[in-house]
Amino acid sequence: MTTIDEAKTAERFREALAGDRDAYRRFLLDVTPVVRGIVRARLGTRGRDDVEDVVQETLLALHAKRHTWRRDRPVLPWLYAIARHKTVDRLRGERRGGHEVGLEHAEALATEDTTNRTGETMDVERAVSLLEGRSQQVVRAIGMNGVSVAEAGERFGMSENAVRVAFHRGLTRLVALRSTLLGERTARGDGGER
Repeated sequence: MTTIDEAKTAERFREALAGDRDAYRRFLLDVTPVVRGIVRARLGTRGRDDVEDVVQETLLALHAKRHTWRRDRPVLPWLYAIARHKTVDRLRGERRGGHEVGLEHAEALATEDTTNRTGETMDVERAVSLLEGRSQQVVRAIGMNGVSVAEAGERFGMSENAVRVAFHRGLTRLVALRSTLLGERTARGDGGER
């Protein structure tokens, strides 16, 4: 498994939390192979697509939960815990007859440019723009702007349950769009290979 320096990684994450987008990009470049190693080890014989799905879910959760990391604590154990939880979520979903995407599985979207060491990018802004209607508004508000479910409901004149449904549908569609976007990058030759 890939190893990284705790002190350097924590410092980059602190800089990212202070608004340094380049530091956040470098942080994601550093942690993505580590996350991939954790997920691959826990998923066992599952295919590359399953591993990559959980890696993306972990990065999305990391972004959504970034405010929960205590700056005086090590960042890697926090990251490992998120990766383990996302992997367990996937395995539990398979036991129920298929995995789900919802608030409990991916509460928000990652930044506009989540990049790993091999150059693969997920253009979240583009994917979100392909969503329709309320799903796009809700995913953008909750996932990209950090608005709570209650705030989104108030903003869009929806019940909290309706917001959760729209968010779930949007995230489900984003998972499907991810494959399409990766396929387009592969066809263009700009980082679709993993």
